[in-house]
Amino acid sequence: MAEGDRDAAAQGGAAGPGRAGAAGPDRAAAGGGGRRRAGAALLGAGLVLAALQFVPVERTNPPVVSEHRSVPAVDSLLRSACYDCHSNETRWPWYARVAPASLLLGRHVREGRGALNFSEWPAWDLEEQELLGRLIVEQLEDDAMPPRTYRLLHPEARLEPAERARIADWFRPAEVLDPLGLPGG
Repeated sequence: MAEGDRDAAAQGGAAGPGRAGAAGPDRAAAGGGGRRRAGAALLGAGLVLAALQFVPVERTNPPVVSEHRSVPAVDSLLRSACYDCHSNETRWPWYARVAPASLLLGRHVREGRGALNFSEWPAWDLEEQELLGRLIVEQLEDDAMPPRTYRLLHPEARLEPAERARIADWFRPAEVLDPLGLPGG
């Protein structure tokens, strides 16, 4: 190895044919390459987020034809913990207009209304109401509803065990509403 090559190798450079020494352009590029890649990735992510702002998301509240009716104590719990996703009375927060949150919220509300919509409860026959009532009880007892992610952003939706029990008791088969919306039908 030539003396100049040894000096370059000692300083961390890769000497030899086609390779630059410690002060060569390849070394300078290698040191900043990671930063450039990170910058390019951030720029790309920013462009994707900016483009997502133009994706239309349905944030509608269809008319409420007829509502689920219950005793006031249960009704207030349902409204605070369930109605944003399971009724036509969704309260859309400011971040529902900003992607990617808008996409996630739109999907959650669409899926929630599809599974159970309290704004359509009286239109279902008693058998459907009883089935949904059993599912509601099961979800409450498993602490699956409201979802934890929803509770993080909506403290009013955090139900105490006694509140969960109150709602579950209302929906147990003997207390499921009849098609007219009256208890004990």
